[in-house]
Amino acid sequence: MAESKLKEVEMAKKYGYMKEACMSLRVAKTFFLNAKNEEQYKYVNELLKKKTAGSKKFVPLWWDFLCIKIIYTLICLYLIFKMLVYAK
Repeated sequence: MAESKLKEVEMAKKYGYMKEACMSLRVAKTFFLNAKNEEQYKYVNELLKKKTAGSKKFVPLWWDFLCIKIIYTLICLYLIFKMLVYAK
């Protein structure tokens, strides 16, 4: 999974999608941390530092989680509404 995220980073860099590249790096970093793969974790951490150091439009990690939580909540509300409509 983490290796696929690193491939996504390369593709995002190729097409100029730096926000997606940084997000993929964060996910890969977490996977390597959980897998206790210190070598890959350090490598991804350095890549992430390089990518975000020069970026003035860097979006904080908490913002990504907030957006995901809002989307998840909206999906849940939609599903609940759909169940209530079909329950009648």
